[in-house]
Amino acid sequence: MPHLEGAVDAGTYLCGPPELIVEQIKSLEVEYPGLERVVVSQPVGVPESVIVDQLAWFVRDVMPEFTRSRQTALSAD
Repeated sequence: MPHLEGAVDAGTYLCGPPELIVEQIKSLEVEYPGLERVVVSQPVGVPESVIVDQLAWFVRDVMPEFTRSRQTALSAD
């Protein structure tokens, strides 16, 4: 039976603190240069309060790293 740890090791799931998530997504950008969207989801059964907290830190600590990158790229054109 597959385990979450195996999926994380394989890169199927991104887990960890914001700095690690940023690093993992940036490595995906290098591997897939046309990447424009990332799906953020939660496993079934996660309490709503946990989902809201995790989405809040994703918005606060992860997304700005990519908004700045995109704005810089657009202003260079």
